[in-house]
Amino acid sequence: MEPGLFPEHQFFVICPTFIWLTLTFFFYAALSAGQEALGRMVRIHRIPCDRCAFYTGECRLKCTVNPCTAFTESAFNCADFLPEPARQTEKLVHVSPVSMSFAKSYKAFTKHESFKNC
Repeated sequence: MEPGLFPEHQFFVICPTFIWLTLTFFFYAALSAGQEALGRMVRIHRIPCDRCAFYTGECRLKCTVNPCTAFTESAFNCADFLPEPARQTEKLVHVSPVSMSFAKSYKAFTKHESFKNC
């Protein structure tokens, strides 16, 4: 065996092995962190606070009964939980006086006989 041959072979074996171990560890850590985050996200989305009648929808006071435990994991067993009936989303339409006058003039225009012949 030549005296300088062994250290070179050792480098060519250890370096790729170290790179593969590092990459394997990185992907394993990323996969386990993703699974943990997904489990936490599923658990947090099961918190019933947004379906409660006492939920205000504001960031300062989320719950009127238990504001300290709102949207935390201790809210799973909330004794004051009251299911809210289905929310009806009402669209509030702001009608300005200008648009009202336009609507009236448009109605009057469409009732005119010359418009009906078009």
